[in-house]
Amino acid sequence: MSEEVKAISLNPDDFVAGGLIDDIIAKLQHSFVMYDYEGKADAPAPCLKLEMVDNESGEEYPVQYLSAGSAQNWVPSDDAKTLVPVGSKTAMTKNSNLAIYLTEMINAGFPKNQLTTSIACLDGVVAHMIRKELPKRGNVSQTQTGKDGKEYAKSILVPDRIVKLPGEKAGAVKGKKTAATDDAVKEAATTFVLELLGEKNGKFQKKEIPAALVKVPVAVRPQVMAMVYANDKFLSEGGGGLWTYANGEVKSVG
Repeated sequence: MSEEVKAISLNPDDFVAGGLIDDIIAKLQHSFVMYDYEGKADAPAPCLKLEMVDNESGEEYPVQYLSAGSAQNWVPSDDAKTLVPVGSKTAMTKNSNLAIYLTEMINAGFPKNQLTTSIACLDGVVAHMIRKELPKRGNVSQTQTGKDGKEYAKSILVPDRIVKLPGEKAGAVKGKKTAATDDAVKEAATTFVLELLGEKNGKFQKKEIPAALVKVPVAVRPQVMAMVYANDKFLSEGGGGLWTYANGEVKSVG
C-alpha cells in the first residue's frame, strides 16, 4: 500500500512568516549567544539573539541575530544575559549592530537608566519593529547582493515605538489612573486620527500610523500608540461616526 502524500495547506490561516520582517508589533526576548551565521562565518562570534512573538496572534517570527563584536573581546555569560570580557577591550563600539539596536531601543522610549550590563531588562518589552539601514563603517557601505544581482542596503530590525514596558499594562499611565486620564488619552487618539485623515486626503492605511505618531505629545504617545495601533477596537468604533475602518484602511465619513 502506497504511503499517503500530505500536501501543503493553501489556507492563509496556516501560512507562516517569510522574507524580511518589517512593521510589526511584537513581544521581545533577548539573549547573548555564539553564532556562526549558519556556517557562513569563519568562526562563531558573540551575537544578540532576538526572539519575537506577535503581540496579537502569538505567532513566532524568525529569530534575528545582531552582531555584538568579536569573540576575542567578550563572550556570553553562562546565563546568556551579559557579555563577559576575555581580552583587553571593555567597551562596545557604537557602530556594531548591537549598539545600533540598543540606541534605537532608548530612542523608542525604554528608560536608559534601566539598561546597565544585563540584557534581561529588555525581556518582555512590546515594541513596534521596523527595518533600519546600516550606516557606513569607515568608507565601506553596508550592502548585499540580491538574487536579482542588484545591490541593496543591509538593514536590521529595531524598535521605533515602545508599546508596553515589562510588567506594564498596555496603555498604562504612570501615577494614579483616573477616568479623566483615560478620557485624555482617547481625546488625543481621536485628534490624532482626524488630523492624519486631514493630511492624507480622507483616508490612510493602519500601517502608516507608527511613523505619524511623532506628532503626538510624548506624555501620551505610548498610550495613544496602544489605543490606535495595538489592536483594532478603537479604530473599529469609528470615533462616534467620524470615520470607518475596514481591511486595514481608515476613511473619513462625509
